[in-house]
Amino acid sequence: MCACVIPRSQDSVTIERVKEFCRYMLGGTTDDDDNPHMPTYVFFFTDFPMVGKEVDKHTLAHTTAAVLVRELNLGTNRLHRTVEIETGYHIP
Repeated sequence: MCACVIPRSQDSVTIERVKEFCRYMLGGTTDDDDNPHMPTYVFFFTDFPMVGKEVDKHTLAHTTAAVLVRELNLGTNRLHRTVEIETGYHIP
């Protein structure tokens, strides 16, 4: 699972802004690339779980997986397993 943090400077984020940030942060090729790599899911958080001054990646991964399972009924979906493997955090 990859993450792309998009600074929020206005009330709404357009798909064009998401594509712009993903193009550069997730390995897009050129400015005129009409089809940059896009994540399957985009999550918007109002704040992040913190441990001291660092983002708690394990809790963030658990929260994201819980949203997928609960809202999308994915259960043992590949993305759910990927989150568990990459973070080393057990997802119940």
